[in-house]
Formats: sequence, structure tokens, C-alpha cells
Amino acid sequence: MENVAESIAGLDLSTLNPISIGINILVSTIITGIVILILAYILTRSSGGEINPINVFIIALITSIINATPVLSFFASLLPAVPFLHLLLPLVLWILLLKLFIRDMELVHVLILALVCYIFTSFLLPLITPMLMGFIPLAQS
Repeated sequence: MENVAESIAGLDLSTLNPISIGINILVSTIITGIVILILAYILTRSSGGEINPINVFIIALITSIINATPVLSFFASLLPAVPFLHLLLPLVLWILLLKLFIRDMELVHVLILALVCYIFTSFLLPLITPMLMGFIPLAQS
């Protein structure tokens, strides 16, 4: 166990390090998955639908990978004539993934959850993830 702790402690957790990006994806997947699971449970409780936690974390993993890479920026650059496409693409992605993986949820609930998840992953998650990355042991200089 000490070898793993020593190897993690020796990492430079900048955004250019691939291992750092992997740790960032893992942490953001866990945080986003928990938030989606709680909100989806609250929204589907009234309709009696069931939620599979594995599907929720798959949604969180897919969006974490897409947000960590410049995939959406690439697709937004293909259609420069559409205004605010770089803001609409993540929201459309959330709507599609939520409807695809959580079929028991009504469309209104999907739209509400997609908007909340979009705001969470765009504005709050980039603030929360570095705070939690501070708990990863780093090398003492």
C-alpha cells in the first residue's frame, strides 16, 4: 500500500499530466454520479420509476470523459454559424444520455435533471474537484 501512496505522492497533478486527468475524471465521475443519483431518485419517486445506479454512474463517466477532452469544442467548431452551440451541446448531451439510460423518467423530469446537471458540471464541479484533489497525498517539497 505504501508503494501506491508513494507513487501517487510523486505525481504532478497539473492538467497536462495524463494521470492527473485520469484522477480528475475519476473524482468528477464519483461526485457527479452521487449528485445525479440523489436528484434522479427524488424526481422518479413520484412516478414510481426505478433507477439503476450503474446507469447513473455510466452517464457520469461519459460526461466526465467528454468534458475532460475537447470533443464538444470540436463539434461546436464544425458549425460556427449556430450561435451559442458550445453552450447548447452539453445540455443536449445531458438530455440524450439521461433519456437513454433512465427510461422510467418523464420528459419534464429529464429536462429538469439535465439542466441541473449541466449547471453542476459546468460551474460547480470545476470548483469542487480541485478541493477534493487536495486530499490526495502529494510529495513534500
